[in-house]
Amino acid sequence: MIERERLRLQGLSGGMFSGIDSADAMIGRALTKKDSNPKAARFSDDEFLAVHLYTTCLYRPINHHLRYQHQDDVPPIVEALKSGLAKLARDPEYQVAVPLHRGIEKTMSDEEVMKRFNSGRPYRDEAFMSTSTDSVIANSLTSSVTLHLQSTSAVNVSPFAMNAYEKEAIIPPQTPFEVVGLKKMHSTWHVDLKEVQDNADGS
Repeated sequence: MIERERLRLQGLSGGMFSGIDSADAMIGRALTKKDSNPKAARFSDDEFLAVHLYTTCLYRPINHHLRYQHQDDVPPIVEALKSGLAKLARDPEYQVAVPLHRGIEKTMSDEEVMKRFNSGRPYRDEAFMSTSTDSVIANSLTSSVTLHLQSTSAVNVSPFAMNAYEKEAIIPPQTPFEVVGLKKMHSTWHVDLKEVQDNADGS
């Protein structure tokens, strides 16, 4: 998955990703970072790699797989990421008690926004949700929609991320949220979401 995404990025026009490292180089550098970070001792190598590499451009193939492939076809990196996040979630140091923000890069029409964030049903994302405690960072990634989230499941991964300054927190797939606010300011939609208890029937 890592090597496939590297080759895809290298093939994009403009040369922005022409210098992206090989999979072996990325893995080697990540494990060196793990060894130098005492807080990373809680992770297996696979768990740390999954958490760390998700904070790079490799989040794209991971999330694409979760959104569009059969649910029974789960790559090992997804299981390792879930396991690593679960370990962090048990430690109060990494639990997030402040509002989170997520900029959506995809341009969405008003009709799409109203349909996707219908206040009559829970909002879920099939993939991991990358968020930030810094609204400025989220706004820099926004095309037409910014999410503002209150979450009890999010975990702070910034000590293990590629770019700690992004103040990243990750929310697990299928976490249910209630839409508690929806408004458009200038050309940007702002969606307020509050995590709710999951129902056994999945509704």
